[in-house]
Amino acid sequence: MVPEAQITHRAGSRLRLRIPARRGDAEYFSKLAEYLLGYRPFRALETNALTGSVLLVDDGLDLGDLAAKAEADGFFAMRRLERVSTPLSGRMVQPLASMSDSVRRMSGGELDLPGLIFMGLLGTGIYQIVRGNFGAPPWYTAFWYAFGVFTKSLIDKGGKGNDSAT
Repeated sequence: MVPEAQITHRAGSRLRLRIPARRGDAEYFSKLAEYLLGYRPFRALETNALTGSVLLVDDGLDLGDLAAKAEADGFFAMRRLERVSTPLSGRMVQPLASMSDSVRRMSGGELDLPGLIFMGLLGTGIYQIVRGNFGAPPWYTAFWYAFGVFTKSLIDKGGKGNDSAT
């Protein structure tokens, strides 16, 4: 049976294939390297039996022709992996999660980004009250948002609240 090769990366002149069924088979990857070099001279060709991967670097590589020939000669059948796209909300949250981790590291684990935002908004509300700005929306809006951030962080932590007891 011909093993399946997956295109895991393609950028410019670089192409990386993974052949999971042959991972660890040094003899197979040695023969595959010889076969590929006989197919055409590449600018660079690296095989790694440990990871089951092949890296080809070449400017004008005809991927369709290579796939058809390799399958006909019994080396591999090529399949392109489906790209798993990250939703926009996930891409937007990632930098915030990184910032929260940084705040947690800098504060020795005492504070995270939601806690920092809570404290900032609470302080803004207190500042507005001290200034005598009782009727303006900013102070109570700040309190409302501080409460929202605080309760959301509790929900995200699974309602545990203080994790130091575990």
